[in-house]
Amino acid sequence: MKASPISLVLPDTKSKSYLINIFDTPGHPNFTGEMCSALRACDGVILVVDVVEGVMMGTEEIIKYLVQEKIKITVAINKIDRLILEMKIPPADAYLKIKHTIESINGVISKCVLDPKDLEKMTISPLLGNVVFVSSKYGANFTL
Repeated sequence: MKASPISLVLPDTKSKSYLINIFDTPGHPNFTGEMCSALRACDGVILVVDVVEGVMMGTEEIIKYLVQEKIKITVAINKIDRLILEMKIPPADAYLKIKHTIESINGVISKCVLDPKDLEKMTISPLLGNVVFVSSKYGANFTL
């Protein structure tokens, strides 16, 4: 399976156009080489992390590569609906699970960053606007 590109040319409000290439790459470790090749053409990524599964080994490897290449990261915390509907976690515990997922991602980032200035640029947080919350199964999207 190869990364499947989608290209869009989008204008801004001042009639300047931007080329956006979207690569949907599999997260499976067997496709890490293809994913790294696709990332060489990227200025930024949307990293999708399952809130129930959390940061897995493959996710860590991808984050390490992104930090090494200084590629901007936006994180989509996916499957928020599972916390509520399947696992029936109370809201306070769901919040802690989401917070733990974000802290885990930042923990991997902090281990890889050599320059403290880069750490500030690479840190993810809903307050920085580089985290979105997604419920993909039931079609509802939650964002901050």
